[in-house]
Amino acid sequence: MLKSLLLIGVLLFAVDAYSQRPSPAFKPACDLKRLNEEYAKLLYAKRRLVNPKAKLVVFDVAMLSNATLHNKAMDERDKLYHSDQAKSVELIGMSTEFINLQRDPKRIAEHIWTIFNSSFKGHCEAQEDGERYRIAISCSQKYFVVRMQPIPVMYGY
Repeated sequence: MLKSLLLIGVLLFAVDAYSQRPSPAFKPACDLKRLNEEYAKLLYAKRRLVNPKAKLVVFDVAMLSNATLHNKAMDERDKLYHSDQAKSVELIGMSTEFINLQRDPKRIAEHIWTIFNSSFKGHCEAQEDGERYRIAISCSQKYFVVRMQPIPVMYGY
């Protein structure tokens, strides 16, 4: 009887310890600052093909933290989904090709742009929308989040 109670106690402790395990650390696919710079350059170049007077696309650092938090949440859940709290256009995606791109921000930016460009019409339109010139992109080993909007997130900076 005592052994049974001890075994039940050990099992309950093990189950509780397993449920309290720390979430996996966020592992970016590459240097996120460089990725944002490369994606902004690429997006600007592609937009200029359609409209030579397109606004310069800029990396909005203030948007990156929330994009990264959502990216991390998708990693933890291992599920692709839109954030309820995004205040901007949000494009999300998944790719297993990042490991083959050797952590190269330029190649990863091109890969993400190509995925959205060959995706459904709404993704293409969002990337072509020259009014949404402030961007932030977060990318893990599997998931990515691109956010775009026409105004800065934080005023006065």
